[in-house]
Amino acid sequence: MPKKLIVLFIFGFTCHTLFAQAASDTSHLPEPFYTTFEDGLPVYSGRLFPGYASQIKGSPYLPAESWASGTVQYNNIPYNIASLKYNTYTDELIIQTPSRFSIIPVNYRISAFSLGEKKFIRIDSLRKTAEGNGFYELIAEGALSVLAKRKTTLEQKIEQMVLEY
Repeated sequence: MPKKLIVLFIFGFTCHTLFAQAASDTSHLPEPFYTTFEDGLPVYSGRLFPGYASQIKGSPYLPAESWASGTVQYNNIPYNIASLKYNTYTDELIIQTPSRFSIIPVNYRISAFSLGEKKFIRIDSLRKTAEGNGFYELIAEGALSVLAKRKTTLEQKIEQMVLEY
């Protein structure tokens, strides 16, 4: 009887089939998540972007004219977004939803984002009114990182009783 038990015991250890899942990319949400929830994703919560007056010359956006695809780290979850712009005048990200609404997500919930190849990170100081708070472009990363603050200013002129921007 002990020989049969030992044989069964050894047989049990040698005849296991191992099952494993293939390694997958877990850095972003799976594609069905985007198609199922569409405009209901948390990253699409925020306020509508009203736009600017058409008489303003120049562009406060990165990229200047068109939308860019990128990634948004929102509440520590990375989202792949097809249409993004960064408003360097207000230091806010603008996202175009799948139904073509332009929204401004809640700024403090965004820790980082990318526009094409450009990467931006959010830096906050302990003071809420600190001038240095906001998004910075990550130029080089390493033991010593290089950051750049992108800022646009609006200049107003009055010429012949007409206000120009």
